[in-house]
Amino acid sequence: MMNKVKKIIGLGLVLSLTLGLFGGCGQASAKASENKSEAADANEQRVIRLGNFPFSIWNAQIIVAYQNGYFDEVFEGKNVDIEITDFANGPAANEAFVAGDLDIINGIGDQPIVVGIANGVDTKILSGAAKQGENIGVIAPGDRGITSAADLKGKRVGVYIGTYVHKSIIGILNDAGLSEEDVELVNISSTSDASAAFASGDIDAYLSMTGDYIHEKVDGEGYVVVNDCANHPAFSYIVASSKFVDENQDILADFYDALNKAQKFIDENTDEAYSIIAEFSDYDVDTVRYTIENADIQLAWDEDYEQNLLETYDFLFSHEMITTELSEDDILDKVDTSIIDTYSK
Repeated sequence: MMNKVKKIIGLGLVLSLTLGLFGGCGQASAKASENKSEAADANEQRVIRLGNFPFSIWNAQIIVAYQNGYFDEVFEGKNVDIEITDFANGPAANEAFVAGDLDIINGIGDQPIVVGIANGVDTKILSGAAKQGENIGVIAPGDRGITSAADLKGKRVGVYIGTYVHKSIIGILNDAGLSEEDVELVNISSTSDASAAFASGDIDAYLSMTGDYIHEKVDGEGYVVVNDCANHPAFSYIVASSKFVDENQDILADFYDALNKAQKFIDENTDEAYSIIAEFSDYDVDTVRYTIENADIQLAWDEDYEQNLLETYDFLFSHEMITTELSEDDILDKVDTSIIDTYSK
């Protein structure tokens, strides 16, 4: 991990691995928030406090932007730092966002976003980050006799409840003629917890949020893919605080410009890009290739991303996971695609 920190610091960026490290940057962040971007002093230090998920390969653009120096290019002479905090899951990142400790979250799932809107969090949804379908899904040990979603009846199925795959597992069950009552959903918040639960017999199957875990289990340990999420994809987004968006349009545009330079490099130099991502993230190249090529990892906005937010609200409200009634406008008014419309491919 120290090598990664040195690499990022060498690019003029700051990698914070715990929220406690934000303390020393409070003054710079406060100064950044006091001035509108169009009137900001060119010599003033400004900071983008970015929440990130290190286990996810949909960080591809950010990794390549670091390694290829695109952030240095777009922020040259502008006195801008990027301060990154890694989170294990969306709810944890959302909590930091609500507390005002983050300006942007990259790759957060739909459910934490909608819960935040219902709770009055002043957020802006800037773009989609990824649609994951064929690269994630339900897996089970090959010796359990579970080969289809119908076989899940009466079984204990691990899933991270309250995250974007929670809705996916319900859809998979419904497609097989099953309901939540036909299985026991077990809350599993990480792949390490899933491995422990499989070993102890506490779960029979698991809906993995990450393609790398599926690749590891299927190729290395004889697990089988019971059902992927192609028909019930998991969506993730890039969000920012409304205050940060209003006051930093210029550096947000530069931020997206760097990510799009990285996306272009990935598209045009696939093998080299996969090697860069693998080296940085400690995945093997085959895992990177499997995850990216079986998902839609693009900075974009379309009707799928929009409709998914509305469906997620319906799911959360019907399951009494939120009780606030929201209209479509209450949700879609939080979408601001002005930057992605300009800087996306």
